[in-house]
Amino acid sequence: MQAVLSELKQAVLDLKMDEVDRLTRAAHEQGVKPEQIIQEALVEGIREVGDLFARGEYFLPELLVAGQSVQAALSFLEPYVVNAQQASAGKFLIGTVKGDIHDIGKNIVTMLLRCNGWQVEDAGVDVDSGTFCRLVAEGDFDIVGLSALLTMTMPALKETVAALDEAGLRDKTRIMIGGAPLTQEFADEIGADGFGRDAWDAVNKAADLLNTSRAA
Repeated sequence: MQAVLSELKQAVLDLKMDEVDRLTRAAHEQGVKPEQIIQEALVEGIREVGDLFARGEYFLPELLVAGQSVQAALSFLEPYVVNAQQASAGKFLIGTVKGDIHDIGKNIVTMLLRCNGWQVEDAGVDVDSGTFCRLVAEGDFDIVGLSALLTMTMPALKETVAALDEAGLRDKTRIMIGGAPLTQEFADEIGADGFGRDAWDAVNKAADLLNTSRAA
């Protein structure tokens, strides 16, 4: 079981799209839980691809190929992801902040949220603070999820949280952040309500925030 997950992670790193597809299906056929395939192979693989990109060893074409292979694998696994939360559905707005075009982490979180009964609106990538403010003002979202993969786009998270606060929208929603360079300490520093360490943690934290809001 662990062998196929290691091979799958390596296939993501090696940009072998056909192998990613084959090994994802093989792992599923061997009875590996979808969440294990996602977290231990696909997420870990794409995280290392992101690290290579940040170090200048991979470039945008490699990033796109890896992203496409992981997205295809996620599409295959989506019907098999069971509802583990058993929580009341909420409304979730998610987007990658200004200056960052990465969407794999966001897409994984989106898939898992939907599989757990959430209504999710995906704002896309490279989303500026004004757009987030407009969407929150127009919508009725329980939680706003802000994603950033690059260290250099972390200031955009702080800017967006501040913009929502200045626009008087913080009473309408809770704010979560997530992404490879982020920490709980950074979330606390910028005034976010929650931090998702990984995709599954983000879903759990979202349920906790939702339940806390409804109990208040």
